[in-house]
Amino acid sequence: MDSQIPNLQTVTELSGKLLHEVYVDEVKPHLDHISPVAGLFRKLGDGGYTMVGQKLVIAADTHFSGGGVATDGHLPDSEYAEMIRLETTPARMYIRRAVDDFVVARGQTPGAFENFFGRIQRQAVDAFDRMTTRHVHGGSDGTVCIVAEKISSTKIRVKDGYGHPGTNPLMFIDLNTLCYALDKSDSFKPLAAARVKSINHPEKILEFHTSIEGSGTIAEGDVIVFGTRPLANYAALTSKHVHERGRAPLGLRDILDPDEKNASYLTVSEADEPRINPLRMDSEDWGEVEFMDFIGQIEDRSQSPVTPDTHVFSCQRAVFNALARTLIPYTQIQQKGRELEGGWETVRIAGHDFLIDSYHTPDELMAHCLEDYHVVDLDGEPSVYDKDGSPYQRLADFDGREWFMKHYCQRFASRRNRSGVLRKINTGYSPDKFAAVP
Repeated sequence: MDSQIPNLQTVTELSGKLLHEVYVDEVKPHLDHISPVAGLFRKLGDGGYTMVGQKLVIAADTHFSGGGVATDGHLPDSEYAEMIRLETTPARMYIRRAVDDFVVARGQTPGAFENFFGRIQRQAVDAFDRMTTRHVHGGSDGTVCIVAEKISSTKIRVKDGYGHPGTNPLMFIDLNTLCYALDKSDSFKPLAAARVKSINHPEKILEFHTSIEGSGTIAEGDVIVFGTRPLANYAALTSKHVHERGRAPLGLRDILDPDEKNASYLTVSEADEPRINPLRMDSEDWGEVEFMDFIGQIEDRSQSPVTPDTHVFSCQRAVFNALARTLIPYTQIQQKGRELEGGWETVRIAGHDFLIDSYHTPDELMAHCLEDYHVVDLDGEPSVYDKDGSPYQRLADFDGREWFMKHYCQRFASRRNRSGVLRKINTGYSPDKFAAVP
């Protein structure tokens, strides 16, 4: 009988006959999604605005009414300043997830890493947060990055995140990410959609599982955006194959338009109504003096003060560090600034509050007047759709289920001339040093 007992001193017997693999019950994430600027925008509230019907219309004064004069007793004529109309429409954002119920059941047994279904749900919430960050820092054109060079039909080099020169293009692209290539020379017509197979971060090279140019030719300057379904040939696209360009909510590239790509804002011409424009100023010698000049110009153009109570400044760490080096010892001391809803805290230096965000453009400092920024929700906060009784729907002809999260909203500034951007800041750092990439 004793001869049948395994030799407990041998590794082979221990692993092969007596033991099974036991996993820690939770998958350890090696990444977190942190975007203070996105958190700030999400928590600003609706400011009394409501989205009714197809669009939101805002009336605004951009001219002074005159008629105040000193006379010999005669009354001046009545004068009236006509208002302008700002118009915007809501955007629709979604996240969809589907699971095989058999895999879900296996993922709930002892020894599994963690509850599989719970992990999928957690990933969906994180994906929504990342989408919000991308939309806030980006623009309604949905630009993720720009093609820098075609290497082959399945491999390209990319540049210019958000379409802004010098910004890291890979902050929101990961393995298996679905990308659409849009032809800049043909009214941004989709060339193809494909999923990412591999990423070379130092060289900024993307390789796809299938062709990213379909039956066309991808070239420098073409645009990469996200969309709904992969398909190599654009000619076979159906109504279910939709990309983000022109469908994303307004972001900082619209609200402040640092690259001056838009001739109008909320249907109003910037040339005709200069008082709707934010301050756009190019940096010459970044430091405390230029920072104060930037603040002063915003105050002068808007006839409104810039204080810690009214404004928050956002930037990447390179801009913040370069400014801190120029401050005198007293103003260089970092202090806790305001506490924002959602737990975010600003850092106060030089007498003003800063949000440091690795998803930010690396050469810009943005001034945000909190009183003017609004988020208008059409149907409440982001949520899982469950209006037909259950959040889950059976997959047709398969033992599985799916669900989706949704959010209908728009972000905008009801007044822009109290905000602004300082551009082309030379920090002395590499543009990628503090970007949100591995």
